Amino acid sequence: MSGLAGVWRAYRPMSEESLMSLSGHMLSAMPHRGHVRHVQAHAPLGVAIAACRPAHGPVSATTARSNDGRYIVVVAGDLTLSRDESPVMWAMQDLDSPADRLIRRIRSQGVGSAIAQIRGSACVAVIDSVEATLTLSRDKMGEKSLYIASTADGLLFATEVNAIEQLASPLAIDRSAVATLLRHGYIPSPHSIYKDVSRLPAGCFVQFQLDGAPPAHVTGLPFRRYWDVRKEVLGEIAERRSDGLRTAETDLRDVLAMSIEARHGRQSCALLTGDVESSVIAAMLQAQQEEPLQTFAVGFEGQTQNLERADRIASYLGCHFDPVVLGHNDVLSQVERVISTASEPPCLPSAVILGMAAGAAGHAHKQIVLGEGANELFFGHDAYRRATRQARFVGSLPMRFRQRLGSFKLARKAHAWSGHARDPFVKLTATSVEDHYHDATTLWQHPGLAVPGTEAYPTVFSRPDEWLDTEATADRLQYVDQRMRLGEGLLPSAEAACMAHGVTPCFPFMDESVWRFSWRLPVAYRYGYREHKLVLKRLAERYLPEKLLATHKPIAEAPVAAWLRGPLREWAGDLLNRRYLQQQGIFDPEEILPIWEAFLEGRQQWHGHLWPVLMFQAWQQSRRSCENRSSGLRGWAEQEPM
Repeated sequence: MSGLAGVWRAYRPMSEESLMSLSGHMLSAMPHRGHVRHVQAHAPLGVAIAACRPAHGPVSATTARSNDGRYIVVVAGDLTLSRDESPVMWAMQDLDSPADRLIRRIRSQGVGSAIAQIRGSACVAVIDSVEATLTLSRDKMGEKSLYIASTADGLLFATEVNAIEQLASPLAIDRSAVATLLRHGYIPSPHSIYKDVSRLPAGCFVQFQLDGAPPAHVTGLPFRRYWDVRKEVLGEIAERRSDGLRTAETDLRDVLAMSIEARHGRQSCALLTGDVESSVIAAMLQAQQEEPLQTFAVGFEGQTQNLERADRIASYLGCHFDPVVLGHNDVLSQVERVISTASEPPCLPSAVILGMAAGAAGHAHKQIVLGEGANELFFGHDAYRRATRQARFVGSLPMRFRQRLGSFKLARKAHAWSGHARDPFVKLTATSVEDHYHDATTLWQHPGLAVPGTEAYPTVFSRPDEWLDTEATADRLQYVDQRMRLGEGLLPSAEAACMAHGVTPCFPFMDESVWRFSWRLPVAYRYGYREHKLVLKRLAERYLPEKLLATHKPIAEAPVAAWLRGPLREWAGDLLNRRYLQQQGIFDPEEILPIWEAFLEGRQQWHGHLWPVLMFQAWQQSRRSCENRSSGLRGWAEQEPM
């Protein structure tokens, strides 16, 4: 649990104390990330960086200044370095903070090279007073976010947009980002919901010259990729070999056990979601401790089958189990809680589930261990199989026939609206399995219909030169999914939902060693005998009997459709009021309201399309209600020198 925030004031000099006060004020927007503050400033360069962490638990935020005063390093999150120092220097690591160790590596190898050797989930800021540079980096997998905003007098940066809003002038909504949100359910970096705010892409760093002019806009910042995912994936595939499924199970157990041991703390608990990965994690956590592991599971009123499964699994493993049930009367308050603490519209329904789990866990635990990432690493999504099958079928049809069929009114209608249609007519002109997967996972095929005058931002799906050049469709699909939905949507959303309750999420499957292992596995070990996550299921057999394994089902999803027809119907109706939509000027009522009416009448299941619209509406209302919370410090760039 940690946060980072900072300012660069380029033109108007300020004292070190004033700079530290500004960066510290930004942290006040993130009290859930901890109240222990570490602040560093360099007045001659006009820059200050602050980090926060909780008073109890692991030290997850540290700062350090080199002995000669050249470097200032601030680390927010879990950070380790690849082991290439001398034995003497490596033995000193337990005596030093992560920031101290990073400074030592920077002094010997330089900023860029040192950042490339970081492992773990940390955002890092480095000031080099000799070269007059500020370097900001984000972790490789995308667990944490780092936002950057340009101002009239420099930069603001923080792990949450809320902190930037403390000092920035009112920020304008990026309507193209809204269109992107409707298409994917999240906004991929480098974009954010605001025009003048950019999110640093995962595995990248950016460097600013502090003795020069600050960038006028954050659009097009010169991000430098220190973690080339495509190159790393191809390197692991080249090392792939078939040593047998049993050997793969053992190797997965060993590497996952090391990840869990390194990442979880004594105050950890685990979330049982009904899938195989959460059961394996709970089993391995319980094996590493004597006292019963605290586990939670989330259910919904009228849908408690997954709670019964989780209870049986926890009982067999010797874990303590607490069910968390969301009743109809509590749905609205829970959704509003998720919205009120979110930096950007939280459009993935899983945020509600994780928020509930973290809220229950937060009374006694500082960390919750989650299974996020297992589906993307071990071919767990059924959409992978559907996209492969659809690509094979459509590819067997002559192109002229596909083009003619695609001109039919029915096909055009399906292509325009339905992102989850199983009908192959939806993507008749697709030429790749990536195209078919994009289609299968898209919410709004043409979000510009709902947000007039805009187009969704391009992503890796629209840049074939960034795709994986291999014959195995499974590898290609998992690669684009890790680049997009995992690192840009699921992980940041999970981190934000848990941190809102002061609970740090732990993702054992996102450890770099586990990630590398998954790419060295043959496809048949990930999807074999028509089973998704085959090697993971075989590993689960070492911990659970067959009768419990047979009860494993996909994770229970939030019943959004039932909510919108039930406890959230009035709330949604107010947000989709025609006059309000017209005054707001973001969405076209003529496109939104027919979908809402058809959904209420039961003619179509449009809840997947409506949810991101509603979450944006509610999120923007929440933002407007707290625009004046910055105690007069907004517009800081226009203040007189201090």
